[in-house]
Amino acid sequence: KKLGAARNTGRTIARGRYIWNVDSDDKIVPNCLSEMLGICEENDLDVLEFRPVSFSEEGEKELPSVPPTQYPLTGLDYMEHLDAYTLSQMSSVWRKMIRRSFLDDNGIFSPEINYGEDVPYSFKVLISARRLMCVSKICYKYRSNPDALTGKNWSPNARSLYEKCFHNAQLIHDVSSSVPKKYVNVTHSFNEAAAYTLKRYTLFFGQMGLSEQKEFRRICRGAFFKN
Repeated sequence: KKLGAARNTGRTIARGRYIWNVDSDDKIVPNCLSEMLGICEENDLDVLEFRPVSFSEEGEKELPSVPPTQYPLTGLDYMEHLDAYTLSQMSSVWRKMIRRSFLDDNGIFSPEINYGEDVPYSFKVLISARRLMCVSKICYKYRSNPDALTGKNWSPNARSLYEKCFHNAQLIHDVSSSVPKKYVNVTHSFNEAAAYTLKRYTLFFGQMGLSEQKEFRRICRGAFFKN
């Protein structure tokens, strides 16, 4: 049922106070959970963001991170002071530990698609968070794998390209439309993310055969007519 649905299944049967989505080919830093949970409990957090590194056969490399906070902020107040690139670093679902009751209270579930589903999900989490903190502790190790779903060797087909670009851009735009008007920078960054997601299809469309290109056009026409 695709990655987004699998995450929702795990979320539905989870019984812990917090949810952390760890991708199957990645790692977490040994013995980090007690410290992370302590920060969440001590500060009554909805969301805790932390730093990741990437790793491969060549070794580890630090990934871009976001500025740490000294005390809890609303997600919107925190994001309003970030540029679009820095905010994009918060779009990965595995970079955050989230209170399960917060997700339930706000009705937040992952889009049931296979490509880029964490971006609209993470943005919805961030604009809804009343108590968010970012820490400089490295907790996550992301495997750099060119054969992964998001790798550069990704081979698109019509349905996956539609999900990755057109459908995902619409989901991000929907989240952006619910941001209060005073948070101008957040809205601008979300719209930039939607535009970037939409135009990426030009990178992949030419890689598909004629039959897949025809199917892609059919899916897009049907979606636009439906909406």
